[in-house]
Amino acid sequence: MCERQNSEMLSLKSEHEDTTEKFRGLQMNLDTTYKELAELRKAHAVNESSAQKAALAAEGQAREELKVALEQHRVQSERREEALLSEIEDLQHSMRRAEQQAARREDNFRQEIADLQQRLQEGESRNQELSQSVSLATTPLLRQIENLQNT
Repeated sequence: MCERQNSEMLSLKSEHEDTTEKFRGLQMNLDTTYKELAELRKAHAVNESSAQKAALAAEGQAREELKVALEQHRVQSERREEALLSEIEDLQHSMRRAEQQAARREDNFRQEIADLQQRLQEGESRNQELSQSVSLATTPLLRQIENLQNT
């Protein structure tokens, strides 16, 4: 039995050594896997951080572009408003000038009408006077013609 036990012991010892070696191999594999997992987690964290940084950078750039576009639009709006105000001012000035010219023309026309009415009255008065003077001048002639015809 001793030999058998010896042989079993050797067999168990050999099995123990194999198992111990397998355990060491598995332990090394496990350690390596843990290291790889830690490295993967670290790389993932770096990638996630990079992605967040990229997203924040893109958002910041988009905001800046929007700010620039908004500022350009504001400047354009101000320029357009200034141009429109200037145009309104020019149109108001032109309208005042046109109103003044129209008022002057109206005054001139009124004066011309008054002058023409006065000339008309003077002409009618002269015509009346001439009519009367013709009538007075022709009356003796008509009498003479009448007398001549009667004789």
